Amino acid sequence: MVIYNIQTNGACSQLVIEVINDTIYIDPSMVAYVVGAIKFDVINDSKKAFHGMMGGKQYYKPKFQGTGKIFLHATLGSYHKFALKDDEELFVNPNAFIVCRDSVKITPHSNFSLKNFLSGVPMINMMVKGTGSVMVLMPGPVQECALKEDKFIDFGTQVAGYSTQLRVTREVIGDNWPNSPKMARVFRGTGSVFFCPIPNKGSRSRSSK
Repeated sequence: MVIYNIQTNGACSQLVIEVINDTIYIDPSMVAYVVGAIKFDVINDSKKAFHGMMGGKQYYKPKFQGTGKIFLHATLGSYHKFALKDDEELFVNPNAFIVCRDSVKITPHSNFSLKNFLSGVPMINMMVKGTGSVMVLMPGPVQECALKEDKFIDFGTQVAGYSTQLRVTREVIGDNWPNSPKMARVFRGTGSVFFCPIPNKGSRSRSSK
């Protein structure tokens, strides 16, 4: 069993994760201290090691297993929980990912193309798949925009995640901006975009370490 408890003190929040004879994957940079019989695993799987080498260390999250409590650093940001059901798939912002259950698999999903390279669209994304909860940390509350054969134009918001069936491009939007043409990410298709309407600044920079 895994219990997520968000404690608040003024503007600061602290996530306390209680693990009861269970296993989670967590971003170790956010861990402040641990109480109890929790084991930490390093990379001991060749496939995961390869993913970490090719996709970047942000795509590998060490395993925390046992019984105890894990206290994360206090933050000025907001936590958001994705509840995946029936082997659901979702692309998650790797810089926002915090923790997930062992029943959720984390894999780097590659989409190499000359068009993506030239436009600046990330060619490797973090995909989570399975049944269970995935926690992310964002600068503010997360909203959902549900698309039905429509498009979502992102002018620099914080995108926490989006449906894997959406097509993502990076395009010049408009020709008559005051200074120069504006670049934006465009999400097209049917699915959901989960975003935080706060300018694109690293959520982890808001942690009070």
